[in-house]
Amino acid sequence: MTKPTNCSATTCASRGICNVGSGLPPDDAKKVLDTAKVPYLAQEVLVLDLENAPGALQRVSAHLAEAGINIHYAYGTADLAGRGGALVLRVSDLERAVAILEGGDAGEVPGA
Repeated sequence: MTKPTNCSATTCASRGICNVGSGLPPDDAKKVLDTAKVPYLAQEVLVLDLENAPGALQRVSAHLAEAGINIHYAYGTADLAGRGGALVLRVSDLERAVAILEGGDAGEVPGA
């Protein structure tokens, strides 16, 4: 699991939404946005480098579902090393999700 450095944007009705992972400490990123007078909502997310193989995403989501952890949203992006893709998840219980996916709660998740 890594810290994101990416941007994903979409438009919903008359409002645009941009998910930005700056790689900056959260307080520094907030200062930049405040100075530029950009409205924002800061949320912690989980970033996973997934194995490029069938079923990798299913294994992650199945472990989270079994623990009763909801995925609020997900999107794909490039990984920090530029080797491939990463999965960004906003989940209902971030600490438990991290413990589960790192093997501390429900065993190691292949492909995560």
